Amino acid sequence: MLSILFYFNHFVIGFQYTTTACCGRSGGQYNYDSTVTCTNSKIEGGQIVTGSTCTDPSTHVSWDGIHFTENANRYVANQIFSGNFFQPSFPINQMCQISPF
Repeated sequence: MLSILFYFNHFVIGFQYTTTACCGRSGGQYNYDSTVTCTNSKIEGGQIVTGSTCTDPSTHVSWDGIHFTENANRYVANQIFSGNFFQPSFPINQMCQISPF
């Protein structure tokens, strides 16, 4: 359910990029290459290819094509704690004391 919210409401909830990784091989629709992961390099066709990071990770759902960004994880946690995905719906943060880390 949350993944549907990311993809269909990403601008509303503050994300600009849903399928493009923030950190990975530069270029391409997804900015993802499993052989050139985030900030790592390889030689391809005599050229060194290096994965790089985007300038603003908070606008991306995906960090490296596999993991969520910190901002996406925060959104998921807030949605869970809001209780919107419980049946019946109730805000879990009002049911128990949550201390900051």
